[in-house]
Amino acid sequence: MIDLKELTISYGQKTIAYPEIQVSPGEAVGLFGQSGCGKTSLLNALCEPDFSGKLHYRQARLMGRDLQDWGWERFAHMSYLPQFAQSSLNPKMPLRAQMRLVLSSNQRPWEEDRLRRLLEQLKLDWTLLDRYPGTLSGGQRQRMVLVLNLIKGPKLLILDEPSSALDLMTLQEMVECLLQIKGHTTLLLVAHQRAFLEKVVDRVIQL
Repeated sequence: MIDLKELTISYGQKTIAYPEIQVSPGEAVGLFGQSGCGKTSLLNALCEPDFSGKLHYRQARLMGRDLQDWGWERFAHMSYLPQFAQSSLNPKMPLRAQMRLVLSSNQRPWEEDRLRRLLEQLKLDWTLLDRYPGTLSGGQRQRMVLVLNLIKGPKLLILDEPSSALDLMTLQEMVECLLQIKGHTTLLLVAHQRAFLEKVVDRVIQL
């Protein structure tokens, strides 16, 4: 799913070198590193078609293709949740309408049974779809963002610091949520808290 060998990213005079990173289909892998180690740069390289850094590598494959051969069409097959992803919810649109918009933009049908199972898996009540994001708790919004990214059936789900700015109760909800997702899609989690990663992933790679 992801295969990176001898990858470096350069911005002007600054160059970041990465260890070998491999993520197999169905695997859950964590990337651990302190601030400034290049976590965000790596995710930008994987997820941004117009990435501004310069890439050098022996091999860099994403979902079976060379990384630089992908354009925006990569998001038909993968989902990316940046930090504070819950802020991406439209505050003026009920969640059901946002679900329909995601499905239609990805040419996917509205499958009520599948959506009900996904909401149940993430411990979200069906009636929440009729509400606006601002009426949900922080943990509910985080999980709804995950639903929005999972309903299109991505092969790969990348999450950047999903534990950021969460209180302990919401953090536990997030852990339980990710454990429910684990095994159903390939996961790449990036965090500066190794203990959080070790609760969720199969293995951790240190940057």
